[in-house]
Amino acid sequence: MRARRPIALALLLSGLAAAACAPETLDFERGPYLQQVTPGGATVRWRTTQPAPTRLLYGPAPDRLEARLEREGLRTEHELRIEGLEPDRQTFYAVAEPVAGPDAEQSFRTAPPPGSRRRFRIWAVGDAGRDAPSSRAVRDAYRTFAGDLPAEVWITLGDNAYEDGTDVQLTRHFFGLFRPILRHTPVWPSPGNHDLHRADSATQTGPYFEAFTLPTRGEAGGEPSGTEAYYSFDHANVHFVSLDSDESSPEPGGAMLAWLERDLAANRQDFLVAYWHHPPYSKGSHDSDDGRYETAMRRHVVPLLERHGLDLQLAGHSHSYERSFLIHGHHGPSGSFAAEHLVDGSDGDPDGDGAYRKPAGGPGAVYVVAGSAWESRGGPLDHPAMARSIDFEGSLVVEVEGLRLSAWWIDRTGAVRDRFEIRKQGGPAAPLPAGPTPPAAVEPPPPPPGAATPAPPPPPGAATPAPPPDAVPPGPAPAPARLDLEGLEERLAETRALGVLTKLALKNEIDDLVGDVRRFHEQARGPLGELRERFDLLVMKVMSLIQDDAPGLADEIARSREALWRLLADPAEFAKLDT
Repeated sequence: MRARRPIALALLLSGLAAAACAPETLDFERGPYLQQVTPGGATVRWRTTQPAPTRLLYGPAPDRLEARLEREGLRTEHELRIEGLEPDRQTFYAVAEPVAGPDAEQSFRTAPPPGSRRRFRIWAVGDAGRDAPSSRAVRDAYRTFAGDLPAEVWITLGDNAYEDGTDVQLTRHFFGLFRPILRHTPVWPSPGNHDLHRADSATQTGPYFEAFTLPTRGEAGGEPSGTEAYYSFDHANVHFVSLDSDESSPEPGGAMLAWLERDLAANRQDFLVAYWHHPPYSKGSHDSDDGRYETAMRRHVVPLLERHGLDLQLAGHSHSYERSFLIHGHHGPSGSFAAEHLVDGSDGDPDGDGAYRKPAGGPGAVYVVAGSAWESRGGPLDHPAMARSIDFEGSLVVEVEGLRLSAWWIDRTGAVRDRFEIRKQGGPAAPLPAGPTPPAAVEPPPPPPGAATPAPPPPPGAATPAPPPDAVPPGPAPAPARLDLEGLEERLAETRALGVLTKLALKNEIDDLVGDVRRFHEQARGPLGELRERFDLLVMKVMSLIQDDAPGLADEIARSREALWRLLADPAEFAKLDT
């Protein structure tokens, strides 16, 4: 057997320069991406770099795309609606030109019938609007955590594209960043203040409104809102409400609140989840006591939601993670929060004080600020309503099954830093599944250069300290993934997702890194953490370069990352493989 090099990514040195660039073809600028997936259909959108036909093939399997939709003419903005599907069924699709299939990643599952209590997941990201190493790490940490059960509902909490929500910024910082997820998970966004720098809620114009196709006529469940600025939809036994906290008036008598009253009065689902950009409770990079949008939503919108049984509220804007106790009836500044507002003052963790238990239709909701999908900016983080406050980057995964709502906050390293659960009483709760366990690391990866670092432990009486970074949901750890270096080498050498010059540049970076690892083991000089940082940045660079054209290979690299690092970090393994 030939000797193998300990490549920091199996990026295989000499083999990387072997393949030529693919010939230039008509290409996607955005997508394909999914919108309004309902029990009976889905909308597929995409943008091409040049005018092209609008054609879509779909069917029950990647090799059975027997149905066809098309529109006459050539265009760069493409949108087709698939109708007549059965609820809760997997459908595969391919865009005919440019060729985008058959591909198992290009699929969706129609929503289950309203009221269904089967298990499904939700992914919530806030303020993710910059394609950067930190936001890519947050994205990839979610994908690792989700495993074989990805979210069926993806909600964004505003500020989807910095700095101004322009068309170019949305293309790069949203559709580019999340391209691997958009092809199989429908996104249900809410607007943030940065998105509305170049868009207008009153006229529904500008890049944000042009990018998304959202329900205005109640076509996804709920009451017709008449606007894409705010809307509602149903998925299984959850009713979702997306609001505009920036430009649509939250005052009584305004159009948004009048619609919300009608929508909530008609809702019959087990759970109510509401989300918007400005948090009603926060002491992060923004203070909810000072912000006029935060104050208005707390005073006028929160009481209405509470009257109709709100269970979970999600917001962004503050670039941190904050999660409340189960609370009710607090509509003033933080200094007025008192014991009377605590429905349950425990931590809500099934492995800690226990899950929150809430009578069906009874009071109590959890409020989450999840605005650190790109960066964390600190702040006092001492709001008295909060059970957890963490200054780090991450995203929230929510799982609903039966009358149980569970949530995990996963930081950008893959560690589960918070967990809570709400169990509705008045019906049987589904058995609790073991939560997924992130892959073990030789040592926790440090933040990339320039990124924020976790805040020091809060003083007594301040925010509850976060669980240790290696805290995970219960359940057996998965067996380490088998590492096939030679197979990975061959795939990387053959891929056309990287051009010759790019491969040569990567080869030089890998040579430098492997040489420094060798010197580290020979001389024990310098901290290993610095080498891990370079390794992580190199892995993220390669994944970002190939994810659009070779998503399967990018996934394989992500799964192999920790095993590859162990080969480098362990002196004995490195010595075996070094040539």
